[in-house]
Amino acid sequence: MVLSEVTLVASPEELRNIASFLVSSAQRMERMGASYDHEHLADKQPGFDDSPHLIVFNPVHFHGTGDR
Repeated sequence: MVLSEVTLVASPEELRNIASFLVSSAQRMERMGASYDHEHLADKQPGFDDSPHLIVFNPVHFHGTGDR
């Protein structure tokens, strides 16, 4: 699904935690390749349990390529 916009309402600390999660996810995705499926911010960073779900998903895992 294509989104036209995403708004993050977050403190500087929360933004740093989200950024850390995204960098770690990218590193795991590179290391694991197509076997990397997805991960949830709330599972990796404390304090996001009651937040909207932020999920990193590897398109290569589902489609077999990065192409759509």
